[in-house]
Amino acid sequence: MASQAVTKKENKHWTNRLRDTIVISTVQSGIEESQSILVRGGADKGEFPWIGEIDLSTLNFHSGYLQVDDLILEVNGQKVAGLTRNDVQKWIHHCAANNGPILLRIVKQTGFLTKDLRQYLSMGFQKGSIDHELQQTIRDNLYLRTVPCKYLYPVGQLHHFRQIFFRLAVLLSLMDQCGSVMTSCV
Repeated sequence: MASQAVTKKENKHWTNRLRDTIVISTVQSGIEESQSILVRGGADKGEFPWIGEIDLSTLNFHSGYLQVDDLILEVNGQKVAGLTRNDVQKWIHHCAANNGPILLRIVKQTGFLTKDLRQYLSMGFQKGSIDHELQQTIRDNLYLRTVPCKYLYPVGQLHHFRQIFFRLAVLLSLMDQCGSVMTSCV
C-alpha cells in the first residue's frame, strides 16, 4: 500500500512528463527568418519560457511534438529556464542556423511547475534534488541578465525594503538620467 502511494507521487512529478523534441524548419530561410516557434514568457515577465505559437506547416518533426503552453527547459543542451524571452528566441534561431536540428527539452505545466518563476523559486526543495537544481539554474540564468536592486519605500509609518530586478539596459538608462541610482553595491 505504501509503495503504491510513493509510485503515484513519483508519477505526478514533472520529470516524468519531460519530452525531447527534435525539429527542423522546412522554410528555406530557416527558423531564424520565420516565425515557426514563437517563445513567450521569460524571466523578464517572471515566467519560464514557454511555447507561444507554432507554425506546424514550417516544421519537420524528427521526434516528439510541441504544444502551445509547453514550458521550455533546454534548447540544444543549453538550460534556458531563467533567461529572458529574447535570449531564448535568439538561441533557438542560432541553433537553427542553416536548417540545423533543434533539440527542445520541454514539459507540460503540471502541479507546482507552472509558468510562474516566482512561485517555483519560493518553494523549498531538498538540496541536490532535481527541483533544487532547476531552481539554481533559474537563479544563475536570471543573474546573467538582471541586476538585483533594493529600494526603500514607505508603508504607513514604517519603511520597508523590497528587492526588484532591473535589466542591465534599464539600470544603465536610469543611471544616465539620475546619476545616483545606486547608493551601495555589495
